[in-house]
Amino acid sequence: MFARIYRCPKKKLNSLFVFKAFITLIVSLILSLFSVFVSAETTYYVSASTGDDANNGISAESPWLSLTKVNESKFKPGDKILFKSGDKFFGSLVIDYSGQRGKPILFSSYGGESPPIIDAATKNNGDNMAAILIQDQDNIEISNLKIRNFRKLGRDRLSALDASTDASVSFYVKAPKARTVRLHSNRFGWDKNHPKGRAKNMGDGTWMVNIKPAWKKTARYKWIIDGEIENINNDIRRGSCRYRLAMGSVVSGNNFANRAWEPGSGDIKEDVAGTCAFSSGKNPQFDHTDFKAFGILVKNTGKRVLDGFEFHNLTVEKVYPLRMRNSQNEQAFVDNMVSGIRFETLPAKSKKDAVNTRNMLVHNNLIRETGRFGIAARHKSSKIKSIMQSAIDYDQNFIVINNKCENLGGSCVLMSGVWQGLLEGNTFIKSGALVEPSLSVNRGSGAWFFRSKNIVAQNNTAAFSRGHNDSAGIHVDYNNENILVQYNFTFNNEGYGTEILGSNKNIIWRYNISVGDGTRLTNVVRPEGGRSNNPGRTIHVSDFAKPYRKVSQDVFIYNNTYVITSGSSPGFELKAKGLKLWNNLFLVQNNASLGKNFNKSINSSRGISVESNGFSGNVSDLLLSLDDNAVEFNAKYESELSNPNTFAFSLKDVMLASENNERILPTFNAAGKGIFSHVSEKPISDYFGNRLDEEKIFLGAGFSAR
Repeated sequence: MFARIYRCPKKKLNSLFVFKAFITLIVSLILSLFSVFVSAETTYYVSASTGDDANNGISAESPWLSLTKVNESKFKPGDKILFKSGDKFFGSLVIDYSGQRGKPILFSSYGGESPPIIDAATKNNGDNMAAILIQDQDNIEISNLKIRNFRKLGRDRLSALDASTDASVSFYVKAPKARTVRLHSNRFGWDKNHPKGRAKNMGDGTWMVNIKPAWKKTARYKWIIDGEIENINNDIRRGSCRYRLAMGSVVSGNNFANRAWEPGSGDIKEDVAGTCAFSSGKNPQFDHTDFKAFGILVKNTGKRVLDGFEFHNLTVEKVYPLRMRNSQNEQAFVDNMVSGIRFETLPAKSKKDAVNTRNMLVHNNLIRETGRFGIAARHKSSKIKSIMQSAIDYDQNFIVINNKCENLGGSCVLMSGVWQGLLEGNTFIKSGALVEPSLSVNRGSGAWFFRSKNIVAQNNTAAFSRGHNDSAGIHVDYNNENILVQYNFTFNNEGYGTEILGSNKNIIWRYNISVGDGTRLTNVVRPEGGRSNNPGRTIHVSDFAKPYRKVSQDVFIYNNTYVITSGSSPGFELKAKGLKLWNNLFLVQNNASLGKNFNKSINSSRGISVESNGFSGNVSDLLLSLDDNAVEFNAKYESELSNPNTFAFSLKDVMLASENNERILPTFNAAGKGIFSHVSEKPISDYFGNRLDEEKIFLGAGFSAR
């Protein structure tokens, strides 16, 4: 038998093939269009003056109105959310979504040059801890905004910056988990069920009662939360504790009042007119978040590595907490986290949750008037031995360039737990300022580093730092490794010209100019209160570290210029192993002295090398005796001390004989790589840009090109 072979007609075969191909093409096109639609990047517009949250928000003609609408929306990588120039947005922007590498989500402005304002110290209550909060999200860019968060100002009264003229009175209570809230007041004849006392849920845990017109006489009020009537037993306004069950809390001369209710406990924890408790007798709960305030807070709670942040062309100002810890207590100072811009990574509790935050670029911002920091990154160390000191136990690639800080209660920049940080081209003016002394730490160096590795600080200017401790232009705290500080100008910082504490390794301090630093006196009343026990010093290399004091290893301080200004007498301290103090220039003006307060317990037998430094003016004999090749220098310069070019001396005046200066100079091994690609392993120029070579061995930070 033969098997039959059936064949489809050729014409039918081609038709079937064409039909299938057509279907495949259509499906492919639909999927392609769907993919384009899904991945399309959208620009959203928000305007507090012309917007409506019912709009679609995708054009400048139909913008959204509020931060609430933005917070409720979800955005995709590459999306842009633009706020209208000059508009003011009250509340907190919560960014609860991520972009992608190369496609960040952008928050910026549109429609003019005047930046839109995000003010977290709302007209409601000032309870927003951060104006912009980013938790466990990344690939975010923020630019061209003005950001404020004066929490106490927002809670105590209408913002003086944006005061309302509306003749009404508003009452607020923070009660996130409450079911029913009413205002109990003599305004309503103490009627518990008066319809005007019914509170409105604002959607952020806050309840409000607003009454028009505002009454002119003194009013009394209490809250009824889930049926329980508040019991007032403390009146701050009268300055004494009084039992006021029947009277209620007094409001007079204000057009708003607020309280915060501890959810689940029935306790009132904050009141503009008094500290309150319910009739159940429970004590008010103490809220540690009252001590915190942030402009932008990026928080990594340990869920994953966060990567990719750029914050630029921002103004961050007036960032203060609700209350301040004891400013004279050292631990209270350490615990203070108030910051204009802050990156916070929680320490790993196991190998599995060991993560960090990476690639943070903060540039071209103005930060002024905060309770402590301007820009801060902190990754606390893990207690797991296998993780400690490894790269994952640090935040990586923190770049801070071309920012300006002024009138901060503390420091402009903190790098704590950072692996590879670049601090370049910034200006720090009046760190430790007394702008809001009751809400600030009132102490701070321009910038400082703690428990960090591979840090470069160059081309920065720091002036007028104040405080009873630290308060240098730039300082190296303890537990750091491989820190390079070069080409910086510091002026009139009362703490120290050079400050390096204990337990550090390979600290290089070169080609810097310090003028008028180290003037702080001890045992005198401080402007911020108390007295200082820490005298100012031109150079302060200490063994201070915790939990135990420990000297640093390999500290190189060479080719710097120090000017001790008239009327000052800064001290000198050298405590380190392998400390090299070479080729520096010390210029002591008339009616000034250097090294009168010198730590005599330190000498060259402990590994300190003091060689070929230049001295002019009244210098202590003990300091001079340490230098076997001390050079007498007759300083002649102009009186414009705040200009570093004043100290560009002619090369012939500062030149040294090369045969007396043959030595091995330190190198910065991280140079030429990654964020340090523009940093040379060995110095190639002086402070003034003159190219260095082996034949030009000189005193100080540099010489004149003339």
